[in-house]
Amino acid sequence: MPSTVSQSQLQVEQSLLSAALRSAENLSSLRISATTNDLVHCAGIFQFITGYWDNYKALPTDVTIRATYGDSWQPIEGAFQYWLEIFIKMT
Repeated sequence: MPSTVSQSQLQVEQSLLSAALRSAENLSSLRISATTNDLVHCAGIFQFITGYWDNYKALPTDVTIRATYGDSWQPIEGAFQYWLEIFIKMT
């Protein structure tokens, strides 16, 4: 797989997860969807997010994720539905 495709998918996955963090409803709908099985680069981050929610009943911020995963967490701002559609088309 070319690195440009891989990088593009990484950005889409990060952006989707970041957009899901805007509301508990977004996270819930992503959590029950089968699309999360297609996470290639961010499956561990998704587990961190859902574990954080389960433990604290709060959504971690991008800052919290960056503190845990470093500067490689670079999502692009956008609406949840937009990123979900892009991710589904990509996978």
